[in-house]
Amino acid sequence: MQTIESLAKHGEQYDVMTALKLLTIAYMEMCGISTGFRTAVFYAADEWQNRLASMNLPLSEMAKNVRPHELMPYITDEYDPKIYDEYDIAIMQDDELLYCCRQIVEEKVFDEPTTEVLCWGFLNYYKSNRYKIGD
Repeated sequence: MQTIESLAKHGEQYDVMTALKLLTIAYMEMCGISTGFRTAVFYAADEWQNRLASMNLPLSEMAKNVRPHELMPYITDEYDPKIYDEYDIAIMQDDELLYCCRQIVEEKVFDEPTTEVLCWGFLNYYKSNRYKIGD
């Protein structure tokens, strides 16, 4: 089975806007399904948004000033704030988020490209908190 790290290596190759679109769709799919998975997607999207904020693209300035769910309507027209903003994320410890990410990988919740960009974003979030994953 692939690890979060090996999937993240593939994920880092994606274009930032492609990654954000995949994660926005994943976020929408988890609304009403799984708060934990939605939260893991949110944190991964936040890391990709940080990457966007460091670039010189049309949404880069906005990416510096908003939360991921506020950027999502600009990533894809499929995101309707009237529907998806009703859903929130959970307050979770990092080990709980790691558990959710591992479940997503093991259960193949999303397609491979989405899982790869999710793993890249999640791993960067996790490393920024100075944790090590013992896969």
